Amino acid sequence: MILPPQTFILATTVETISLPNNVTAFVEGRSSIGRLGLFIQNAGWVDPGFKGEITLELFNANRLPIELTVGLRICQLVFAEVNEEAEPYKGKYLNQRGVTSSEIFKDIM
Repeated sequence: MILPPQTFILATTVETISLPNNVTAFVEGRSSIGRLGLFIQNAGWVDPGFKGEITLELFNANRLPIELTVGLRICQLVFAEVNEEAEPYKGKYLNQRGVTSSEIFKDIM
């Protein structure tokens, strides 16, 4: 797909992950992709016990379109072990598949 300049879209990882309850992960954009002007946004944090595909928020900050293809490596996960086993993730995005829109309406205010 071609991502036009100054455009925001939701995307998903090809990979499905499953983290144990003592490991967390951070999603980081790759430098080579950032140099094209593609911002890889998301909460950045993957909770211990999360299972599913990761929804990414992509923004083309460039003045030119950016071509995105399936399988293009645009981000990476950085894993960290936590001090003790955490409660497994039970949030609204558990076991998500594909692009998942915001479900903030499910938050308790």
